[in-house]
Amino acid sequence: MFSRKKNTGGVEGLKLSPSVSVIEGEQGTVLFDARRGEYYQVNELGLLIVRALAEGEDFASIVNRIVAAYEVTPQTATEDVTNFLLQVKDLGVVE
Repeated sequence: MFSRKKNTGGVEGLKLSPSVSVIEGEQGTVLFDARRGEYYQVNELGLLIVRALAEGEDFASIVNRIVAAYEVTPQTATEDVTNFLLQVKDLGVVE
């Protein structure tokens, strides 16, 4: 019997780019890419994912953290993490 591997769009193993800083303020959280001089605002879920990446967590650990924090299914958490990482990968925030 073969097990099906979840399609995560090639986002496993990504890390926060060294040029990116997380800035938390009263108006919310932004990621600052010093290399490009650009800011990107993230929501609560995005912040959780970015913090986990900064702490060296892998994809599965991040999904588990979201399942526990938001009481969603593993499938929903996998989709949310994958979508977020694909977006920030396109922006160069993770590599």
